[in-house]
Amino acid sequence: MNYEKLSLHKPLDLPSHTFTTREPSEEIEYLFNKVGGLNDYKRRSHNYVIDKTLKSRTLAYTVTTVEGHPVLGSIAWTRPMYNGIIRLCTRYCIDPDWAFLNFGKGTDGMRLDTMDHIIQQLEVCRELGHEDFFVGRNDKSRKGRRSKKIAKQISKYTGVNWQSSDREILCSGNIEDDQSWQYVIYNNRKDFDYESEFKK
Repeated sequence: MNYEKLSLHKPLDLPSHTFTTREPSEEIEYLFNKVGGLNDYKRRSHNYVIDKTLKSRTLAYTVTTVEGHPVLGSIAWTRPMYNGIIRLCTRYCIDPDWAFLNFGKGTDGMRLDTMDHIIQQLEVCRELGHEDFFVGRNDKSRKGRRSKKIAKQISKYTGVNWQSSDREILCSGNIEDDQSWQYVIYNNRKDFDYESEFKK
């Protein structure tokens, strides 16, 4: 595949295509390899390694492409502490060469290509028998207002009622890492089972 950098002299309002697979695609591997080595992602570089653990916990891999170039990536996955709830649109990443370019479907409170990730991952996970989902996000807005707005947009586009937590919730295993505490946008429940991973 040809993943040459987009010429800045080309039109920037390029159409996008989003697809989801059950196994890692060449496109998701390309994105993860690229962002995993960047300084911006250095502290979380291990999150972008497609290893045995990630594969065993991942239900869906989603990529958005523009003219064949992978530009956005994310996965749907779970872990014991999520207590059967599937985390959507996690490991979200964007090719840095495209970060400030105008492409895809545009925005409506959030990037609509990202909304496609959520919608497609929902469909795949439901086919596998799952009904409980959440999206975690770092939100520095006052009292998580941004997350509440995004919950409304997800509800609008999925036809399912989503709501946001009133406070930050521990979403990963590193209690002391501020990035681990996030607002949770969920459809049914958010009763995580911390004892499954933090046994005394």
